[in-house]
Amino acid sequence: MSDQEAWSELCDLYLAEGDYNRAIFCAEELILHNPHNFFVHQRAAEIRYTMGGIENMKMAYNYYSQALKLNENSMRALFGLFMVSSFYSWAILPCIWK
Repeated sequence: MSDQEAWSELCDLYLAEGDYNRAIFCAEELILHNPHNFFVHQRAAEIRYTMGGIENMKMAYNYYSQALKLNENSMRALFGLFMVSSFYSWAILPCIWK
């Protein structure tokens, strides 16, 4: 078993347990091992999106953007980018308008 497989398996286990902080650590380690794989960026983005909050949404936006740069045909990354943008329109803009 390689390091990448171990980090991926550990990420899956933490996700199954709902421990998103440790899962994102594992996902970011996968990005360090293979920065040109769009899937690991997309996975990290999905974890950040699930964690919620402004800072995690900013990171999710960055990860989804990188996944789209690496694979322009990824509908899942495009939809994720749309969802993060929708979050901003519902969560951020009403605060600005007040």
